[in-house]
Amino acid sequence: MKKTIRVGLLALAIVATVATAYAEIGDKGEKICGG
Repeated sequence: MKKTIRVGLLALAIVATVATAYAEIGDKGEKICGG
């Protein structure tokens, strides 16, 4: 059970990091491209 929980938390951390980076890149991309 502990391994499953760790894997789940790791997956959530990765998803959150990717989502944040994706949002930041998206905002910058819109500003650079003019919208």
